[in-house]
Amino acid sequence: MDDRPYHPRPTAAAEISVPPPSQDSTSPQGTQSFLPLRGETSQPTSAAATTAAAPHDNVPASAGGAAGADRRVSFSHQALAAATGSMVRPRSEKEKMINSELYHANSSELIAEREACKAACWRYNNVASNPNLGISEAEKGRLLLDIIRPGNKWEVVNTGAAPGTPGGLTYVSENGFTSDIIDVTVDAPFTCSYGYNIRLGKNVYIEFGCTILDSCAVTIKARTILSPGVSIYSATHPIDPRKRNGSRGPEMAKPVLIEEDCWLGGNVIVL
Repeated sequence: MDDRPYHPRPTAAAEISVPPPSQDSTSPQGTQSFLPLRGETSQPTSAAATTAAAPHDNVPASAGGAAGADRRVSFSHQALAAATGSMVRPRSEKEKMINSELYHANSSELIAEREACKAACWRYNNVASNPNLGISEAEKGRLLLDIIRPGNKWEVVNTGAAPGTPGGLTYVSENGFTSDIIDVTVDAPFTCSYGYNIRLGKNVYIEFGCTILDSCAVTIKARTILSPGVSIYSATHPIDPRKRNGSRGPEMAKPVLIEEDCWLGGNVIVL
């Protein structure tokens, strides 16, 4: 026998050359998806690279890759705000009040607005209703607008109708806005919380001694009459005494709507 060492002949499977591991981006093990930076444009060098580098938003959700590499990325508003360094502005107590959320009425903004409304009500009740001062109807209307449309300077404008007829006068602010209060009568004394949340339709008559707590919108539609002593309360408080915490806890307000052609008798309370 031949003393030379035995070397077995390679089989057909062994003769097949196996290429080294590919670094192609389409390989399932090497695939990674990244969101492109703003303004960055990918430049694929081949058709395969184009498929891998295309934004995953262009791939249908039902079409999975070789290893299901299509993974969508979602961001919450909080995470996006934290990433960009921007902060969401907290809602003010006034915004919470108007939107029927729990709020604290002792905020400086709301206290100042209530005090301003109280002063405007005092002027209306003690000046406009005093017969000895000879206040004209036009001036009475302007004093009423100081209550329910505060923060504007109103100029009386004659509509051309005969003097003393309903709708003969209107009011225009310094910004050119026409008042929405038309042919409305409010007898003094009249009391409200803020004034600007009150909406009155045409030919509304509010008799003396009425009170409106307008922490939220109070709408009284056309041709409605409120008899003396009517009270409308949009404000409410939590039932739980621990949450109410006397006068230091939060409170809430909800809108009140009175439709057209209603008549509320004396001392009626609307909650």
